[in-house]
Amino acid sequence: RPGSREAARLLGVPNAYGGVVRAPGLVAIGDVDVRADTGSRAPGVRVLWAARPDAIRLQSGHAGPPRRANGARAGEAAYGPGSVLPGVVEDVADLGLVVEVTVRCGDLLVVRARIPDGELALLAPGATCTVELPHARAWSPSVDESPALPGAALSEAPAAPR
Repeated sequence: RPGSREAARLLGVPNAYGGVVRAPGLVAIGDVDVRADTGSRAPGVRVLWAARPDAIRLQSGHAGPPRRANGARAGEAAYGPGSVLPGVVEDVADLGLVVEVTVRCGDLLVVRARIPDGELALLAPGATCTVELPHARAWSPSVDESPALPGAALSEAPAAPR
C-alpha cells in the first residue's frame, strides 16, 4: 500500500485520501463517511483510503440525502458493500475508449471515475449523480504524513481540469 497520497498518485491511483476512523468499518473524509476495512484501528486514528477510478460506479441522479447517504450514522459501524453517495459532476474528459468523470461528493472528497465511452451520456458538468465507491481497505500513512485537522485530506482535493 502506498505510504502517502502522492505515492498513490504516482502509482496511478488518483483517488487517495486521508481520513479518520470514525468507527469500525467507517472512515470520515471531511464531511463524508465511507465504508472501509479499518482493521483494529481505534476511532480517531488517521488513515489513508483509496479507490481505483475503474472500480467506481456512477448513475445519473441522486439516490438519497446529501450527506451520509451510505446509511451509516456517525459512530455507527458500517460493514458490507461499498458506500453510495450523492455527487455533482465537475468535469467530463473523453479519453478515447473511456470517459473520466470528476465528481464532488463532499467538501474534501472529489473522485475520478472511468467509465466506458457512451455509457452515461447524460453526465455533464453540474449534473447530479450517485457514486458507488468500492468497499476498500484503510491503512496507516507513513510516519511523516500528518494532516493538520482530523478528517482533513493529506493534500488538497484535486481541482477540476479546466
